[in-house]
Amino acid sequence: MTTIHQWLLSTLLICVATGAVAQQKPGTRTVSDSKPSLNATLALIQKKQNAQGLLSADFHVSDSSSNSNFEVTETWSNHLIPDASTCRITNQHTDQAVKNRAGGSSPLNSQSYVLDLRAVTKVSVMTWAQAATEDNASQGLAYITMLDSDPVFFAAKIYKKNDKPTEYIFRDIDTANQVAKAVVHAVELCGGGGDDDPAQAANVNEPDPRAAAQAQLDAQRASDQLAQAQANQQRVAACNAGCDTAQTQCNQAAASQLGTTLGSIIGNTISHNFAAAQQSAAEIGDPNACQQQFDQCTSTCQ
Repeated sequence: MTTIHQWLLSTLLICVATGAVAQQKPGTRTVSDSKPSLNATLALIQKKQNAQGLLSADFHVSDSSSNSNFEVTETWSNHLIPDASTCRITNQHTDQAVKNRAGGSSPLNSQSYVLDLRAVTKVSVMTWAQAATEDNASQGLAYITMLDSDPVFFAAKIYKKNDKPTEYIFRDIDTANQVAKAVVHAVELCGGGGDDDPAQAANVNEPDPRAAAQAQLDAQRASDQLAQAQANQQRVAACNAGCDTAQTQCNQAAASQLGTTLGSIIGNTISHNFAAAQQSAAEIGDPNACQQQFDQCTSTCQ
């Protein structure tokens, strides 16, 4: 190759390289080819959530304002429709309290929500009960704690700028973690909210499996505590019922004895056997004896 040909080839390579660099905008994030595309990532999120279908769980609930516990039954469903062109996921959502605190049912709630992936700030995995407790607190109901649910479900909870969180609910923690990580990846691909520096926009915390495992352990402990409290309530109720029965029998016996004694007093008085009448009157027991026995009995039930 001649010297002039070598010079021309070198010049051409430099121009091509310069053009390639010029086409990449400053600050634009590059995503490894080994990672899924936005379309594939959104399809995974859609598939995993829609496959859950209608979820139903019995929640054990504590109300610290009245120092009481109760149960409610909730149903929940999400149907996701993603749009990669706008970085949005539409959620056709329904939920219903099929058994509320009063024992009745609440009307079916059906709404459509839109998740803008560019507005996401954090993604966490927790139990459904923990997610619901957080929601209660944000609505001014911090005294209502969802202790646990039966069965235990898990939420990929997605926090957003200036908006309430979005929750995708799953039957197992592995799927919840998988979807949470997919949401994180989708947020990265979408720029995380359109900040001046897209690389800093996706301030997303990937779910920590250890934290999720601890959440499951905490839920089990709460369930055990509730079971113990319920067992204690049943024991106290049974004990009090026994005291009620004993008091009823005592009152019946006292009434029967009083009737017999009064009859003896009247008979002896008519026959002028006043000494016997006085002796019968002295045998009349303390009218408060049955109540005293009842109070003593119930004090041992606590």
